[in-house]
Amino acid sequence: MFSRNYEHRSKLSSMGAASMIVYRKVLLSLIAGCTFCTSSYGEAPVEMSQFVTRLGDKLMVGDQEFRFISFNIPNLHLVEDNFSFTQPNPWRWPDEYEIADALESVRQLGGTVVRIYVLSVQREGSDMGDHVFVKGPGEFNEAAYRVLDQVLAVANQKGIRVIIPFVDNWHWWGGATEYAKFRGKDPKAFWTDEQLIADFEETLRYTLERKNTITGVAYKDDPAVFGWETGNEIDSTPEWTRRIASYIKERDSNHLVIDGYSLHGVRQESLDDPNIDVITTHHYPNTDQDYVQAILKAHQQTKGLKPYFVGEFGFVPTDRIRAVLDTVVEQGISGALLWSLRFHSRDGGFYWHWESAINGLYKAYHWPGFETGEGYYEKQVLTLMRNKAFEIRGLAVPDMEAPAAPKLFEVSDVDAISWQGSAGADRYDVERSASPDGPWQVVGPDVSDAAVQYRPLFSDTTAAIGEKYHYRVIAKNSAGQSPPSNIVRSSKVRWKTLVDECRDFELLAGYEGGVTFVGDDERKTQEDIHRLRLEKGGSVTYQVERPIDGWQIYLFASDKEAKVLVECSEDGQEFAPCKVQRQSIEVGSGDYGYHLPLLLKSSPDARGGRYLRISVASEGSTTGVQLSRVEIRYGGAKQDRPRKEATNATHGAVLNPSVLLFHKPHQLEGVQAVRHAARLGSQCVNVVVTLLCQLDEQRQVVGYGVLRKGRFIPLDERALADFQETIRRTFAEAVAHDMDIAVLAHLNSWGEVDDWRNYFQFDPLARYSGYSYEQAMIQPIKSALEAAVSAKTEVEIALAGEMGCSVFGHADSYRTLLKNFRSSTHLPHLQLGVSLNFNRVSGEYQPTEEEQAEVQELVHECDFLGLSNYYWFDLPPAASGFSKGVEYFLRGMESHGVSVPPTLPLHFSEVGIGGCTVDGQLASSPEQAALTPWEGSDRLARNPWKSEAMRRFRLQYHQALLDFLQHQPESHRVTKAFLWSEGSWDPMDVTQAGFADEAIIALIQKHNAMQDDL
Repeated sequence: MFSRNYEHRSKLSSMGAASMIVYRKVLLSLIAGCTFCTSSYGEAPVEMSQFVTRLGDKLMVGDQEFRFISFNIPNLHLVEDNFSFTQPNPWRWPDEYEIADALESVRQLGGTVVRIYVLSVQREGSDMGDHVFVKGPGEFNEAAYRVLDQVLAVANQKGIRVIIPFVDNWHWWGGATEYAKFRGKDPKAFWTDEQLIADFEETLRYTLERKNTITGVAYKDDPAVFGWETGNEIDSTPEWTRRIASYIKERDSNHLVIDGYSLHGVRQESLDDPNIDVITTHHYPNTDQDYVQAILKAHQQTKGLKPYFVGEFGFVPTDRIRAVLDTVVEQGISGALLWSLRFHSRDGGFYWHWESAINGLYKAYHWPGFETGEGYYEKQVLTLMRNKAFEIRGLAVPDMEAPAAPKLFEVSDVDAISWQGSAGADRYDVERSASPDGPWQVVGPDVSDAAVQYRPLFSDTTAAIGEKYHYRVIAKNSAGQSPPSNIVRSSKVRWKTLVDECRDFELLAGYEGGVTFVGDDERKTQEDIHRLRLEKGGSVTYQVERPIDGWQIYLFASDKEAKVLVECSEDGQEFAPCKVQRQSIEVGSGDYGYHLPLLLKSSPDARGGRYLRISVASEGSTTGVQLSRVEIRYGGAKQDRPRKEATNATHGAVLNPSVLLFHKPHQLEGVQAVRHAARLGSQCVNVVVTLLCQLDEQRQVVGYGVLRKGRFIPLDERALADFQETIRRTFAEAVAHDMDIAVLAHLNSWGEVDDWRNYFQFDPLARYSGYSYEQAMIQPIKSALEAAVSAKTEVEIALAGEMGCSVFGHADSYRTLLKNFRSSTHLPHLQLGVSLNFNRVSGEYQPTEEEQAEVQELVHECDFLGLSNYYWFDLPPAASGFSKGVEYFLRGMESHGVSVPPTLPLHFSEVGIGGCTVDGQLASSPEQAALTPWEGSDRLARNPWKSEAMRRFRLQYHQALLDFLQHQPESHRVTKAFLWSEGSWDPMDVTQAGFADEAIIALIQKHNAMQDDL
C-alpha cells in the first residue's frame, strides 16, 4: 500500500495551478428563477422606513397607531417539515421563493407582522443536524444567518415586520437546556449562572450587530424587525429578564423588547421594567379554557402602561377565534397572531404540520384555504383573519387579487407533473398541447396543490404512449386567473400509469381482510393525510387494462418485521410472487414517533400480468402496514432507444478519452479536444468538470471558487455563467459530432491546505461561504446538458469523482442529489452514479454502521458505479492486473459494509498510466512505472515514453487493458472505460500535447470497432 499523499494529488499537482476551475453556489431559488431576485431590492416601502415604537400602551409608527392581526410562521427561517419519502431528515433552509411566498400570503391576508420561531440551538439526539443557528457558546452558523438575512430582505420588500424570539423554553429546536448542556450544567442554571448568561448574551450581541449580507443593514438598524422577544414561552426569573432586556437596549435603541414570559399571565416586574416595551400572552386549550377572559385580564393589567398583544393562540373552533379577534379589535389591544401558517414548498405543493392538540384535529393553515382543511374550517378561518386584519387597520377589505403565474417543473414523466404554486391561488388548470404555440387543451381542471403531501401534484392519464407534449399551468382564484406558466416539453410517454393516493376504494379491483382508510396521527407518516391500513392477512388488488411494466409502492410500517407480499396475475385468480426491490431508511422515532418508510419497487425486468396484489402476511408479521401511494405503470411499448449499456453487457466495453475542464481558457481547449476525439473515432467523451475549493486544517470545505489569472476568486454570478457556458459549449461540440457524453465531477483544493479530493470533508447539500456543491457543480452541469444535448444523446453523470470521504459521510445527501436530478430534468437517456477510487474508497473516513447502510442504499439507487483504476501491477502487463484492481475495489467496499451488486454496471471513470515514480520523477524502467500508474507528466519536455523499453511497456499496458475490457467475468462487469487524457497518461493525445502513440491509437480503434460490429 502506498502513501495517500501521492495517489492522485500527483495528478492534481501535475496539472498546475492554471489547470483548475471553480464555481459559485447560488440559492436554489435563484437558479430556478424566483419571484424576485436579491438584486431587485430597492428602497423600503414608506411605512418600513420607520421603526415601531411605543407611546404609553400603544404601538406607533411615526405619529400613527400601529395595530395588526396576522400569523405565526414558525418555519419562515428554518423548515422542519420537508419530508421526502426515504430521506430521514425533514429539516432544511427555506429559499427566497418560499420566504417570498410566505410573506406575500401574509400581505394578501392583510397582515403587517409575522412572528417566527426561535433561533435553533444544537441539540444532542435531535435530527436537526447542522440546521441550527447556535452551534455552541459563541459559535454561530453562517448558513443559518444568511437565511435570516433573506427573511429580513424580503420582509422589507413586502412591508411585513418580523418578531424574533431568541431562545426556547422547550426542546423542539433546542433552547435554554442546550445552553446549559454546552457547559455541563443543570438546565435551571440558565437563568442564574453567570457563564450561561454570558453565553446567551453573546448570541444576542452577534444577532443584533450582524450586518445583513443582502441589504447591507445591521439587524439593529433594520425597521423590518418589529422587535426582539426575550424567548418563547420562557419560565425566566424577573432578574434574568431585567438583565437581558437591559443588554438588548444598550446595544439596540431602535427596537422594542418583548417579554417572552407569555404562558403565565402578566408579571408586575415586567410592567415596572423600563427596558421591557411590550407584553404578550399565549393561549391554548391546555392553558386557558376561556381565551377571551384571559386576554381581557392581561389587557386590564397592561392598560395605560404598556402595549399588549396576543402572541399565540389557536386550536379552537372558528367562533372562538372570532371572539378573540373581536375582543382584540374592540378593546384597543395592539394585535393578535394566530398559530400557524405554512407556505408553498419550492418542490411543489405546501409544507404541512400536524398539531397534537385536540386529538390531532388541527394543522397549519395554508392560504387561501382548501378542502383538505375542512376539518378545522380552514377557508372560513382565513377569510375571518383577512377581514379582521384590515378592520383593525381601519381599512376596507379589498377584493382578492388574481394570482401570479406559477412555475412548472420539467416533465420527465407525465404521471408526475408538479409546479411551484402561487400565493393566493386555490386551484390550477393544467394545459397540454402538441405544439408550444397551442392550441391548448385543459387536461387537469381545477387541480389543488394542497390535495397531496410531498407527492407529485398531477398525473396526465389521457396522454398517449409514444407522444411528447407541451404543458403549462394557470393559477386561479375567485378574482381570476394568472398568466400561463412557463411551457415545458415532456419526455416521450412510455406507459400509462395508475396512481392511487389511497383516499378511498375507487381504484381498487378488490380487497380482503382488514383494510381501512385512515387519516389520523399523520406526523408519524410524513404528514400524509390519506393512507390505507392493511392489517395482518389483509390485501388489496389493482387491475389495469394492459400488461404491467413496473410499479412502486410507498408504505409505512411501525417496525421492520412487517412482511409485505407483492404478487402479479394474468387473470386475477392465480397469483405469483413478484421480484421486489426494497428500499428503506431507518429514520428513528424522533420527537414524533415516526414510522418506517418502505419503498417497494419492481425489478428492472418486471413485465406482464394485469393484476397486482399487495398483502401483509398473516404469519411472520408483527404488525400491519399503511399504504401511502401506489404507482402501476402499464401498456408500455418499450420504445426508448436501446441503451448501449445493455449491448455492452454481452461483449467488451469500448475505451474512450476524457476531456478535462479546469478553468475558463479550457473552453476552447475542451471544444478542440472533443473535435480531435471525434476525428479518432470516439463515440463518447468523458468530460471531467472540476471546481476549486478552499479547505481548513481538517480538510473541511469552507468555500468554492474559480481560478482567474492565477488567483482564487470566490464564486460569483459571472463565474457561474462562465462555467456553465464553458461546459455547454463542450457538450454541444460532442452532440454536433453525434457523441454520447459522460460527466465526471471533480473538486481540487486551492490555498494553504492542499490535499487530494478523496479526503475533502463536505456535505454536497450544505452551503459553504454561501454555496453548496449541488448548486455550484451539479445544477450548472444539468443546465448545460439540457441546453446542449439532443433527443438521442446518451448521458451519464458521476456526481462525485474520488470523493470518498464526502460520499461515505453524507450518502443520504448524495441520494437526495440523485433524486433531485432525476425529478427535475428532461434528459431522455440519463444514467446517474458516483465514482470512487480503487483503494481508500472512503478516503480516511470511518463510517458508522448506519452510514454504511446509507452508502449501501446509495449504491442500490445508482445506475452505475465508477472507479478510478490505477492499480499497480506486475510485469508483463496482463488483463488480470485490471481484474485485480476491480477486486481490490470491491473488497474495499465490503470492508466498509457495502456490497456492490454483481449486476450493477461498473465504469472505469479514470484509467491510464503516466510513466513517473512516486516522487514525480520520470520512471527509468517499466518496473518503476508499473508501481505508480497515477504518476505522470503534463509537459512534453518531461516525456517518460522516450525509450524503446518504455514505449513497448506503454503499448503492452494498453493492450492488456483492451484485453480486459474484451474478456470479463459475468459478474461485476466494466461496461465503460475512459482514459485519463492529460499529458503522459494520454496516448490518444486528445489535447494534442505531443504524447500520441499511433500504435496504441490503432489498437483502441480496432477494439472499439469490433465492439460496434458485435
